[in-house]
Amino acid sequence: MSTYLECYKQAQVIGQKFHELLGNQGQQKNFFLEYPDLTNLDISSPILILGLNPSGEDQPSELDTKPNLFSYIPQNPDIKSTEVYYKELQQFCYSPYFKTFIECFQRLKPPYNPLWYNKDVLEQIYSANKEHLSKEQLNYLLGYSGLDERNYIIFADLVQYSKTNSKAITEHLSNDTVVDLLKGYIGLLFEYIKPKLVLSANAAVSHFLIDNFNQEIVDTNINIHGTNVFLGSMLTGQRAMDIYSRKRLFNEIQDFINSNP
Repeated sequence: MSTYLECYKQAQVIGQKFHELLGNQGQQKNFFLEYPDLTNLDISSPILILGLNPSGEDQPSELDTKPNLFSYIPQNPDIKSTEVYYKELQQFCYSPYFKTFIECFQRLKPPYNPLWYNKDVLEQIYSANKEHLSKEQLNYLLGYSGLDERNYIIFADLVQYSKTNSKAITEHLSNDTVVDLLKGYIGLLFEYIKPKLVLSANAAVSHFLIDNFNQEIVDTNINIHGTNVFLGSMLTGQRAMDIYSRKRLFNEIQDFINSNP
């Protein structure tokens, strides 16, 4: 049974390898540590959404000193009108990218919510960052836990290296050392999180999984280490999946959940 620490160490090795491959083209940063340690949380069979790599500014900024887990806290659509702590909270928000994911998974039956709906996770976030947040902001964050139905989606990335231009990452996905490292990381990650299913939300990730776990045979879903992995592309942004393809994908996911309650 893999542990949080084992996943983290493998993520570090992957980040270092891409740092060597890209040289001055990228910014070395490990993101796995900024996901909550699930060990002490009452969480079972979450849905894992697997992206390619963390994006963002390639040059360090003042915000880089603050935990990037805050990037996964969604904006409250009503907070602008209240003007309460809006500027302080806005700097931690990255809702344009995650909004579509959240809406799609919340339409499932039962609905699946982001991990930040978990009260314990939100309290961990506040405890680690209380010098940046007020009690009122904590109450704002904890408001999400009121909608918690104990079914979670967890965001993770295949490559633990920050680079906005994804082409710089995909160019090295066939490197033999990288392939071995990523295959090991996927095994550790799946064993640690124990997901109900995995959604590959990036075309490059889907191709990597097909090439290395499905004998290059293209399917809409495959089995990796006993876990069903649904293959797709980005749900939002440039080159995103069209609405019909997205509906087909989530109908397939819903059918799987219905058959595996």
